[in-house]
Amino acid sequence: QFRTLDGDMFKEYVNVDVLDYAGEYVGEKLVEYVKAFAPQRILSLSWFVYVYESVRGLPSIPEKAEGMDSAEIQRLMAKQIVHSDTLCVIVDAGSLVSEVPYGDEDYRMQEELSSYLETYVQILRHLDQSTLDEKEVVLVVTKADYLYQLYRTVDTRLDFFQWVNYHLLESPEGREKLGPLLNQAQVDRVHPVYYDLDHDASLEAGEPVPERPISVNGARSLLRRIKGGA
Repeated sequence: QFRTLDGDMFKEYVNVDVLDYAGEYVGEKLVEYVKAFAPQRILSLSWFVYVYESVRGLPSIPEKAEGMDSAEIQRLMAKQIVHSDTLCVIVDAGSLVSEVPYGDEDYRMQEELSSYLETYVQILRHLDQSTLDEKEVVLVVTKADYLYQLYRTVDTRLDFFQWVNYHLLESPEGREKLGPLLNQAQVDRVHPVYYDLDHDASLEAGEPVPERPISVNGARSLLRRIKGGA
């Protein structure tokens, strides 16, 4: 949970609850839990449980997962997904490019797109088929600096953030990679986030090394979107 300022003339603090997770828990078991917890019919057992939990509130999320096995963590994740207002679907830009620039170690750090894309699609499908209110879906592309390497090679008048949206939402290459997710999520905007890298230090280290002080590009517009802005 964190607090962030909202508003223009009369600013106020807004609390944002966020559940972050390790990619290893995004798999078939998580899909099964979401399907089980998202009520498919009014007055079903899962519907009564959902209503009860909505009134009572879910237990606080532990700060650490120590002592919890994978099944417990995935059950907690599924409950948070089912009761959430907004789902941030995170795509690793390192899995969208054929080559990453910083050597073998960097390559091993990137997730294969196929390892999580279908999981996202199935989760969203089960939520859409449930009796729950439609959820907001925000598509976030992390490590978008990998796409910047490609952006530098194209002839375009679009700025980088506009180009990422065009490349992933409209171009044949982007639609081929993310088509099933885009069709299911029905999003019309991508939110790229990344920090500026020290390219010389990254090449020497064989993995991304951020410039100091670290500044996350795209973070402000993403927070506005999560808070319900444009």
